[in-house]
Amino acid sequence: MLPFAKGSFCPTAATVQGYNEASLAPAPTEAVRIHLAQCDFCSASWQLLSAHTPAADAAIAMPVPPVPVSILCLAAQLPSEQPRQHVAQRHAA
Repeated sequence: MLPFAKGSFCPTAATVQGYNEASLAPAPTEAVRIHLAQCDFCSASWQLLSAHTPAADAAIAMPVPPVPVSILCLAAQLPSEQPRQHVAQRHAA
């Protein structure tokens, strides 16, 4: 029994995603199809990628809420970082 692991002969996740999206040329498509039938690891990866396509994930993405004004006001009151040249000059003397 083969170990459940990605091998050096396995296609990349991008290639499997291309297969999933039907964006590969015919020869690579056939090679990936044959590989998926023989490799449990890649078959599982393909199933995962099929269930979580980028387009589906983008549709459920939550918008980032705006930063509250009170936080922006507090951030504006923070002292800006001053150049530390005076510290280096003190230690050089």
